[in-house]
Amino acid sequence: MPETTERVSTVLVVDDSAFMRKLIAEIIESSGVFHVVGTAGDGVEALQKIRTLKPDIVTLDIEMPRLNGLQALEQIMAEMPRPVVMLSAGLLACVEPARRALRISPSNALREA
Repeated sequence: MPETTERVSTVLVVDDSAFMRKLIAEIIESSGVFHVVGTAGDGVEALQKIRTLKPDIVTLDIEMPRLNGLQALEQIMAEMPRPVVMLSAGLLACVEPARRALRISPSNALREA
């Protein structure tokens, strides 16, 4: 009988904090269900990496330099839609941006620890 191989979903982790990128990537990888194919430090870099790496899922910080998470989310959903999990260190302080993110894409919004 042929072996069944389950496809592992690929993830791009986007956060302006190198520490958070590393932590989020380690958590995702430890699940055994997802594989982190890359990381990006801002929305501009994220868009470039999405085009080249073609991840199945993107984690996206809301507050970042150059192109923030909401601006990046709008471009992602317009040009190359895919599931996006929005993250924010201060989600309670970012209620309105979180609502905007959910209007752009019905994705999950999680508070970074």
